[in-house]
Formats: sequence, C-alpha cells, structure tokens
Amino acid sequence: MSLLILFVLFQASWFATVWGGAQGSSLWALVATVVVFALLARRYPLRGLLTRAGIGVLCGLVLDGTMVALGLTSFPPFGGQTLPLWILCLWANFAAVLPYMVPWLAGRRSLAVVFGAAGGPLAYFSAAQLGAIEVASLIGYSAVGLAWALAMAVLPLEERQGEAKPTLGSEVAGG
Repeated sequence: MSLLILFVLFQASWFATVWGGAQGSSLWALVATVVVFALLARRYPLRGLLTRAGIGVLCGLVLDGTMVALGLTSFPPFGGQTLPLWILCLWANFAAVLPYMVPWLAGRRSLAVVFGAAGGPLAYFSAAQLGAIEVASLIGYSAVGLAWALAMAVLPLEERQGEAKPTLGSEVAGG
C-alpha cells in the first residue's frame, strides 16, 4: 500500500470519525475503524495492527482522559465530561497506521516527539472547528501538545520484525 494511499485513508477516516463525533455519534468512528483495519490487514499482519491499536487506545484513555478530567478539553456532543468512543477509535487508527504512514519517523524518536507536539494541537484545533471537541484556550492546546509529544514518545514507530514496511521507492510503497 503506497504512502499516499495510507495518508489519504487515514485522513478520510479521521474526518469521518471527527465529523461523526461532532454529530454526537461514534457510529462513523466504528465504520472507519473497521474499514481501516480491513484494508490494512490485507497487507500487514493483523496481530501487529491490533497490538499498536491497543497501545493507542491506552494512550487515549490516559492522555485524553486526563485532559478531560482537568477541564482542559471536553466533548460537548457527549455531555462534555465523557470520553467518547470515537476518540478512542481515532487513537487506535492512528497508532495502527503510524509506522506505515510515516516510516521516516522510525528510529527518530526526538523528531516524532516534535511531530506530536505540533501535529496534536493542529488536529484538535481542526476537530474543534467541526464541533467535536472544545479545548480550553492556549493552556488546553499546550496540554494537547504535551500529551501528543508524550504519545509519540511511547507509540510504536516501527513495525515488528517480519511486517511489511513501505519505504519511498519500494514495491510495498507502490514505487
């Protein structure tokens, strides 16, 4: 699966998941998660995908759960203080596809942390514009940046031995 296809797949699943969350539903998140995993499992070992997804869900429970508990973020369509299923699906999808979508982060943990610190707040800002989440001003966005920097410090950036990994110009990447 090419890097471009993986990127488009993740972005489409992100949008469907967040849009559904803004509507107060996790159904789109579940559909997007099933589609992502069905497509990924055709090319990559399901066990590795599920392991990374589990780590992603744990990150989401701890990091987003903490931010909600501290009042730094909320999910208004779900009563504000509830951690909805859609955000956990998003964490699962991101963690599962991460080593394949951005293989250049493998072995570059410091770069991944910077990537998370910058990308996390941008994603949450976009989700806030769609109405799926509220972030408490600059302090909230700073917490999101810190949370995502921590997430990128612990999420697996490399596939386990024996898993296919797309690289630029490789057959797996479609190049």
